[in-house]
Amino acid sequence: MASIYQFSCPKCGYQAQVAGGGDGLMAGAIHTVTCSACHSLSDALVWLAETNQQQQPTCARCHSDAVTDWNAGDGCPRCGATMTRNETSFIIAD
Repeated sequence: MASIYQFSCPKCGYQAQVAGGGDGLMAGAIHTVTCSACHSLSDALVWLAETNQQQQPTCARCHSDAVTDWNAGDGCPRCGATMTRNETSFIIAD
């Protein structure tokens, strides 16, 4: 099961609901990525359990493969300020 949190940027107001790093689902492993094409955060499937193979991560918003790993505490993809995690706003997904 993955825990999905609400992250917010105090400088520009950007918000995203993501894991904030690596986590797992029954379908496989996910990792939060930042997309340099659309400047957003999303969780990408990086390992598929069904085939036991790594997956090329892509942006869930624009489907670009111009993504890099993002972890809680990293900068906002829009303005670079440190994003904060809302501890009371989360979803458990599977």
